[in-house]
Amino acid sequence: MKMHEKGLLQNKKLAIIEPDNKNANDRNFCFWSTDEEVINLNLSDLINTKLQHIKVADREK
Repeated sequence: MKMHEKGLLQNKKLAIIEPDNKNANDRNFCFWSTDEEVINLNLSDLINTKLQHIKVADREK
């Protein structure tokens, strides 16, 4: 996101390659942003689910 904001990705494509021998696509990626950022960065097509609220709780070890 920071590279995009600084204009470093203009006319470029970005590939993220993970060195893993997985045979299934079990990857989930998440990010926090405002609706305005999603529109300005043209991220709408990448979003499958939007969460409006999240609760994080500690658990005992």
